[in-house]
Amino acid sequence: MKKIIYLEFLKLINNKKNQAMLVFAVLLIGVQLYSTNQLSNRFIDTTLPELEDRISMISSEQDNAKLEMEDSGIDEEDKKFLSEYIEKTDKILNIIYQQRTALEQSNMNQYWSLEKTILEFTDEMDDGYQHPDVDPMNVSSKPRIMKLQYIFDNQIEVDTDLDIPVKAWSSLGEITSSFLSSVNFILLLLVFFGDLTSGDYENKSRFLYSLTVKKKANILLSKFVVSLMGMFSIVIGLSLMNFIIQGLMNGFGSPLSPIVIGNDPNNLSITPVSLFLLSYITYSLVVFAFISMLLIALGILIKKNIIVIGSSVLVYYGFSLIQDHPLVKEYIQYIPLSYLDSFSVISQSKGFMNDTTWIVGSLYLVILSIALFLLSKYLIKEKNLY
Repeated sequence: MKKIIYLEFLKLINNKKNQAMLVFAVLLIGVQLYSTNQLSNRFIDTTLPELEDRISMISSEQDNAKLEMEDSGIDEEDKKFLSEYIEKTDKILNIIYQQRTALEQSNMNQYWSLEKTILEFTDEMDDGYQHPDVDPMNVSSKPRIMKLQYIFDNQIEVDTDLDIPVKAWSSLGEITSSFLSSVNFILLLLVFFGDLTSGDYENKSRFLYSLTVKKKANILLSKFVVSLMGMFSIVIGLSLMNFIIQGLMNGFGSPLSPIVIGNDPNNLSITPVSLFLLSYITYSLVVFAFISMLLIALGILIKKNIIVIGSSVLVYYGFSLIQDHPLVKEYIQYIPLSYLDSFSVISQSKGFMNDTTWIVGSLYLVILSIALFLLSKYLIKEKNLY
């Protein structure tokens, strides 16, 4: 069994297509590293003009409010409202001026502390000033407030840009893990491992197994193990590369850096990035097991590399395009492909996801993987396809 796994592994890494895909994956991580660092480095330069615009906007609205108060026809209730509005925006303006000073001094802890104060203050306001980080469609600013509160309570060094973290731990938990379970990366895995079984039919090497392997189930197991560990090794390798480079460039940060879990502003939680990554890796193994068995079964059934890879890529990419359509969203929790995005499942970022989604997804994918294994075993044994 060990010898078969070793030979399957050699066949996998000596494949020129796979070598090209591995280089492409490294380049993708490199581009992601470069782009996130560039965006983070420009945060102060882009935010200062935004603060000036906000100051100008609020000052203009204040002037209009003051003119309305001078109107002799204004009733007492409106006058009281405008007076309260001017008082509140005065406080906000004072905080924004302090934010501007903090940015000019590159004091990010002070800037984000003031940002938290503004978010909490504007979150309580029913009308008037609308903070740019609060969606006008009434999306709560609670996730950011919770995140900042956790950071300051645990004395964690804050990233320059909270939305695009570049410190090693927070970048790994929020940026890299999201990329490594994205549609593009799943498509890359489908292309990389899509010919693991079908390739044996195209190059006529499947007959060699009958001379060296007594139990045909071992053929499936060896391909499954190589595919599963290959996917896992690629993800771990790219993650470590990102972690080390970001750490050397921007600092490693803290394993306690927060990840916000949930999609309902009234039902959110915070988890340390280290625990989040542990759950993410564990669930990813289930996803990789399903993808591995799916590609193995398709290879046995279809026997053509280009059709196996092409059909799996088209189906998954097509699903990613229509998954937000109202008709699809109504039944999305019943579609297995909905559970392949490990980051979304563990962070519960999509509308149908909750605390039990990872359990449902795991059971769903494990059951399907077992079914695909039994089907493949039947085909190679009863139909003599190996």
